Amino acid sequence: MVKIGARELAAVAIGGALGAVCRYLLSGLVPQVRGFPMGTVLVNVLGSFVLGFLTWSTMLGLRLSPEVRALATVGFCGGLTTLSTMAYETVELLKASPVLSILYLTANVVLGIAAVLGGMAAAHVVWSGRA
Repeated sequence: MVKIGARELAAVAIGGALGAVCRYLLSGLVPQVRGFPMGTVLVNVLGSFVLGFLTWSTMLGLRLSPEVRALATVGFCGGLTTLSTMAYETVELLKASPVLSILYLTANVVLGIAAVLGGMAAAHVVWSGRA
């Protein structure tokens, strides 16, 4: 079992709050396109990129304290991205347009995976030769 300290828990809480506020603001700024919730796609893709970048950066030698790593990955990226909203919006889109709901779900998953890979590639470019 992994021991989790109070400082790491506080870091996750702070990161989660920051990520959730960013999600709220970004989702509100990005308009829907013909009923397609672009804000949710944006935050999920952005969070996936950041998570890929940070995790790969640490594998390439970036040193982060356990608290900073927890704040940034579990907290911020977890607060920024949203599976529950994506699931709800998929169901709502399904009522109006099965094709649009499939496009939305596919966009979230495929772009999310691509963003993780993009973040990993960006980390490799940034950190190669520096570790």
